[in-house]
Amino acid sequence: QAIADELGLRLENGTIALAMKVTRTDAGAIDPKILQALRTLGATVSAEDASRGLLIVRAPISALIKLAAVDGVKRVEPLATK
Repeated sequence: QAIADELGLRLENGTIALAMKVTRTDAGAIDPKILQALRTLGATVSAEDASRGLLIVRAPISALIKLAAVDGVKRVEPLATK
């Protein structure tokens, strides 16, 4: 928690807000398989912008490495909330 506070990151019940860049389907949508994989790992999608392949999620901090390893995830960044 101390590191999160120092970095301006807000933890809520062991979860963190993240911005994720993901691949899109040929039709320009975010692949439902990516969304399902993220949800399986405990992530909750709060916003998505398919035109940019961008997701805003809240996920367990303990799942960060697995989330980043999901096929189709290009980038994961914490969202500073302070």
